[in-house]
Amino acid sequence: MPDTAIRSAEIYAPPAAVEPHAAPAPQTNPQTAPEAAARIAELDGLRALSIGVVLIGHSGSVAGHPPWLAPLRTVGVIGVELFLTISGFIITHLMVREQQRCGRLNLRYFWARRALRILPPLAAMMGGFAVAAAAGVFYWSWPSFFSALTFTRNLPIFGTDWFFGHTWSLSIEEQFYAIWPLLFVGFRARRNLARGLFGVILLAPMVALVCEFHWAPVRNLLPFVPYLAVGCLLALLMHGECSELRRRLQALPHRGFFLAALIIAACAAAWLRNQHREPWLWVPLDASLMPATLFLLLAETALLRARWTRLLAWTPLRALGLWSYSIYLWQQLFFGPDGVYHRHWVWSTWPFNVAAALACGALSYWLIERNSGRLKSILRLG
Repeated sequence: MPDTAIRSAEIYAPPAAVEPHAAPAPQTNPQTAPEAAARIAELDGLRALSIGVVLIGHSGSVAGHPPWLAPLRTVGVIGVELFLTISGFIITHLMVREQQRCGRLNLRYFWARRALRILPPLAAMMGGFAVAAAAGVFYWSWPSFFSALTFTRNLPIFGTDWFFGHTWSLSIEEQFYAIWPLLFVGFRARRNLARGLFGVILLAPMVALVCEFHWAPVRNLLPFVPYLAVGCLLALLMHGECSELRRRLQALPHRGFFLAALIIAACAAAWLRNQHREPWLWVPLDASLMPATLFLLLAETALLRARWTRLLAWTPLRALGLWSYSIYLWQQLFFGPDGVYHRHWVWSTWPFNVAAALACGALSYWLIERNSGRLKSILRLG
């Protein structure tokens, strides 16, 4: 779920003079990436919406939750899908910008930046969970811990439990960070990369349906790849054919109403899919509608800069977006369903668990994430 900061000017005005397949002469030290930069406020707002949806979904199963949250206990996955889309977009944008500035993508420094972004907050979370287990809050599961430690929680390699179960999405991101840069470097023609990504998105309904009935071991991997592909594709198109993409999107009649209707339809399909009703219908429909919806939502936010997206720059939403990675890591400790704790714990009761997750996430951001960001500058990693 984590992502990184990017320059608003770079997003809003991609360099029109650079051909999609051309690599300009190096202008900076290749170890200096465009990662330490001003943030796009609206993207932080989208991340805030993502973590909000995750918390709403998890709240539907905790002690003391209000009745209206119960039917929403399955919607948390929508927040993860939005996180993945944003991550694919930002990571690809950063790689393109580094290649344009330096003439190539330095994989060693890319992976070092990712490690400094992901690992310190994750290590702090694991340490906090270990303290909670030692205090008798819950039973420590070594297989589940190893699945989180090795970023294989989304695969049936180790056992799992509730408390490290949320690292399945982090495992997808880490696997993406390992593979996507290699593909990006290996396929110099961005047009071919874009075509491949478009193919992945087109195949999403079929892949989701096959995984639902036959490929259960990769059910927490392959159906989520299209969401990463959506973000990657938008970033590539913005750098290669920005004017044409903007023109086509702006030509959509009643664009705002169309997006609103698409959001409602996609969320309804996702909810019905997770109710396990007629999976042959709702699984492929969800896998078709949601990627298209998130593509348009992200395009409205990062490319078209629609007026309504200014609401996403509201200061409290931005703060929540900045804390979202740490909140996601820590919320699992407080949002367990009945039966996973050794004894009654007030901090696992709604709404105290919401306050606890927000507080831990904010502290983790200020004490750990910001300092690890400074470390990247000290090490000249960008």
